[in-house]
Amino acid sequence: MTVSFECANCGKSFEVDVSLAGKRGRCKQCGHMNRIPSPSPSQPAGGAPPPATDPYGLDDQPPQRRQPSATTRGRPTPPRPDLFDDEPPLTSFPPLARRPVEESELPTPVRPKKKKANRGFFANGSKSGRSRSTGQKGAAGGSIVAIVAVAVFVVRLAISHGYIGGFGLSNRSEVEHFFKSMVSETEVCVSTLRTIHDEASARVAAPQIVVSLQRVVVLLRTHKDKEATMAAIDAAKAKYKTRLDSASLMMGNEFIRVGQIPGAGQALEGIVAPANEIQQIMGERELGMAGNHFPHPPPRFVRATRFPAPEAAVGGNLPTPTPLPQAGAIPGGPPPTNHFGGRAAPRPFGPRFGPRGSRPGT
Repeated sequence: MTVSFECANCGKSFEVDVSLAGKRGRCKQCGHMNRIPSPSPSQPAGGAPPPATDPYGLDDQPPQRRQPSATTRGRPTPPRPDLFDDEPPLTSFPPLARRPVEESELPTPVRPKKKKANRGFFANGSKSGRSRSTGQKGAAGGSIVAIVAVAVFVVRLAISHGYIGGFGLSNRSEVEHFFKSMVSETEVCVSTLRTIHDEASARVAAPQIVVSLQRVVVLLRTHKDKEATMAAIDAAKAKYKTRLDSASLMMGNEFIRVGQIPGAGQALEGIVAPANEIQQIMGERELGMAGNHFPHPPPRFVRATRFPAPEAAVGGNLPTPTPLPQAGAIPGGPPPTNHFGGRAAPRPFGPRFGPRGSRPGT
């Protein structure tokens, strides 16, 4: 048995099975929701059999959608849902057209900064860079500043021990100017280092220390190829040696103290370049041999003789200082003396022979 009804919105006629009476259905033409009525008493109880065709219009082709005009913008209107569908069918839409992006609007790629490798005498062989903890940074800073102190200390040793022949000067006035300038720059470094108490004060003092070390470099490069007499050098040493020794020792102690402050070593990285130049100049000429004004070459010069505990501050980066050769160690030389003025027994020269404890000639 079937029941007939019309859409309340568009008037389209529908004929469905009576078992669907009381349910709601959607018009397939306009999409309006209609309630299917119950059969009226006027309709015969035994209605005509249902047609062989689809009574619900399930096989009917849906009406074609109206194509939007070229001036219409936005997404197209979705099609009307079918009859008796509680939810509209899902419809896929083409992606929206995007305008091309200009090159100026593209984000600039960020390139990682490359770490500069430590080079020269001040390379510590570490690959971790700045990824150390605060305590390790303080130790690294101590290594840097202590080595710089050794570099300046080398210059002080060259002057105070009379090994200035490698930097020789022309006359007495120039010799005195050289000593006076070295003392002045060393004292300036000491006063500047005493103002460092933390990382912030180290960053403020770093440019002043760099300027002082650069002045030392200029002095060394200006006078390294000149010559002077021993009389002029001795006269300048007698006048400035005490001040230069005291200032150099204080500067070394201050560098070691600053090296133990966390972050101070990184703040003073700028002093490495002029300190490397000092090391380079010291290696360009053999000390004590300029102009052959010395009666004989001085003993072999060592890098860090008598510096206050440089190995402890540097952390083992410097080689262990080698003691100067003793005169008594050379066959035919005068017997060595001890620190109290008395004569010490000469040391045997060469390998041991014979039984253990015996020496040649015994």
